[in-house]
Amino acid sequence: MKLPKEYSDNLKNGIITDNMISDVLFSYSKRAKNYRDKNRELRRYYRQNRYAYDKYDTIEKNEFRMNVLYERKSDILHKYEDKFLKCIHKQDKKATRRVYDYDDDYDEVCDSENVVWANSYLDRDECRIVYFVDVLKEPKEYLYFLYYEFPDRSFHTPIDKTIVQKYVKDKNLEVIELDDLVTFGEDVGILLSLQFCDKVYKFLFPDKEVRNISSPIIVSYDDSTRFATDEEIQKYKDKKQKK
Repeated sequence: MKLPKEYSDNLKNGIITDNMISDVLFSYSKRAKNYRDKNRELRRYYRQNRYAYDKYDTIEKNEFRMNVLYERKSDILHKYEDKFLKCIHKQDKKATRRVYDYDDDYDEVCDSENVVWANSYLDRDECRIVYFVDVLKEPKEYLYFLYYEFPDRSFHTPIDKTIVQKYVKDKNLEVIELDDLVTFGEDVGILLSLQFCDKVYKFLFPDKEVRNISSPIIVSYDDSTRFATDEEIQKYKDKKQKK
């Protein structure tokens, strides 16, 4: 979307309005979901094409960028907790466990209303068909979200179940169960530019380093994927020029 002149002028004058924050949060959140949805498409593609593989670690990089955007969104929401935090939402994970026909409780489980899937496969070692069912776990497992209401939008951010009661006690919040929580990405054409969003974020958190989300990423599969440093980027450029 075209940056409203009011937003640009406000930021130059050190003014941050609720509408600006809402639009920044919306833009961060929807871009993060775009990365999430893209990864779902890629994983589906690789599952359906046995000889294809993620040569350039696109999925890992998308995941990293998605988490960075969600972290910035969460930081901003936390800063505005006292003003816009309304309650805690919880959602049934609908977690399942698989029960096979050789398990002791198979017959009992098959008669349960909690069965969500039933199928079978050929066990070549045993030379027989093995039947199984997927059944909802008991007791239920829940995901928890802090729920914020701005004048024009609402937002969720996940929290660990271990701190739910602390929020209930300290903030006097109600826990409300949701039937479902479905979220979507959005066309970037209707979002604020990341450049502006990052300027607002930097204004709110002047001590934090804010890297451009398109910056090169060093992929590692031991949970240490990160943005490349300026020195690493320069070394790569120098090496490329020598070639």
